[in-house]
Amino acid sequence: MRKMPIQNILPGMKTACPVVTDGDSMLIGAGYVLTPKNIERLVDMKLNWVMVDDPLTAGIEPTEPLRDSVRRDLQKKMTKLVDEVRKATPRPPESTWSDYCAQFRGQPLPAIAIELAEYIALTAQREIEQDSKKVIAYMPAASEELYLVDHALDVMCLSIMLAQAAGLTGKEIGELALGALLHDVALFFLPVPEKHDGASEGEFYDTGALKEEHTTVGYDILRKTPRVGILSTIVAYQHHEYQDGRGFPQGITGSNKILRGKELMQSKGIIHPYAEICALVDTFVTLTSDSRNRIPLPFDKGLDMIMRLAGTRLNMELVRLFLGHAPRYPLGSEVIVQNGHYSGSRAIVAQISHYALNRPIVKLLEDESQTRYVQEITIDLEANPSVLVRGV
Repeated sequence: MRKMPIQNILPGMKTACPVVTDGDSMLIGAGYVLTPKNIERLVDMKLNWVMVDDPLTAGIEPTEPLRDSVRRDLQKKMTKLVDEVRKATPRPPESTWSDYCAQFRGQPLPAIAIELAEYIALTAQREIEQDSKKVIAYMPAASEELYLVDHALDVMCLSIMLAQAAGLTGKEIGELALGALLHDVALFFLPVPEKHDGASEGEFYDTGALKEEHTTVGYDILRKTPRVGILSTIVAYQHHEYQDGRGFPQGITGSNKILRGKELMQSKGIIHPYAEICALVDTFVTLTSDSRNRIPLPFDKGLDMIMRLAGTRLNMELVRLFLGHAPRYPLGSEVIVQNGHYSGSRAIVAQISHYALNRPIVKLLEDESQTRYVQEITIDLEANPSVLVRGV
């Protein structure tokens, strides 16, 4: 199984997994031999990548927080959640973000939306808690159309995993999970990116207004929504605050520590730990995800950026904990060998050890001239410390 960027898909390649859109609609089944017409349709659907069969990668499955069946179920329910939010307060024609925002700000989420959110958060928490030894990794969104849905799910899942590593209780993780799922709730009101009647895309998506207002708007929505606790609400409010006080909306500071017990209870006027966890994960997922206006970073470069932001933007102790549980090269990801006999070769991460998280075993796919290797060749990076790789 190999994650193949859509621009590299060729006729004759065979799908390794069903290609699913809109959370539940199967576009192409597993084991299907792709034709030029199929590929054209995949491009039209704005898919970023497809999992394909490859004899050299047989048995290698990318790391995911959730089983595929659970992921599809939650993706379907999250899509419905966002649809219900939009239906509850439809956007008037020719409205700007500020006009529309004034209409839905402070209005509670519809009851069906919060029921779906509770189901999603609880299901994900139970699923992830079944395997506490999983490393922190995920597969970036496959479709631009589902970016908002997948972003919410990815931030929630990785927040749960980081909270587990930080030693939070089940109750605390549940509060965080709901808040992380809804951290960008104000953005749920935005339609699928397209040109809008009466306003250009750029005018409607007023970047400055979105950036500065979505935290306070989300807070106003959630604090009026029954069954959403104040700590879950704070996640939406504070997930863009920085440790050095240069974030928004309040400009408060963090402690750069993982506060617990009395130390947490006695702290006043600083960023809440739930929001700090969400802020770190949100930053990482944003950096490493495909979107319509940004090229994603490989995981290793994303982790490098997280390290650079530690102490000023992100909580230093949380970053250290995150780096200790997130592999630079997740299972199933691809890398380029940078030196040695196989310099320039492309390889796939075939095996990861918890004892050498960042020095996996990689399996060579093709040499620097893009000629596929016929024989199976693997490199144990832990046993060969001089060999360097970079993510792609």
